[in-house]
Amino acid sequence: MTNHYGYLRKCGTLPALLAFHHQPVAPHHPLPDAHQLRRPSTPAALLERRSEVAGIITGHAHTPAATTFGGRPLVVGP
Repeated sequence: MTNHYGYLRKCGTLPALLAFHHQPVAPHHPLPDAHQLRRPSTPAALLERRSEVAGIITGHAHTPAATTFGGRPLVVGP
């Protein structure tokens, strides 16, 4: 995953929307809660430094949800 963050750095200040397979926060559903992003502190720290990231989308939760993560909108798709 570190290589993906390096790619984002290469993009400069272009607006970005991040997409993750696993969600960085618990949607409070037994199945996806067991399969969260392993180190959510890594993308959270990236978001603090990268103001061009407008938001995050994720899937794999088997339930829809919307919240914030790292001060950005987070939309979770089923």
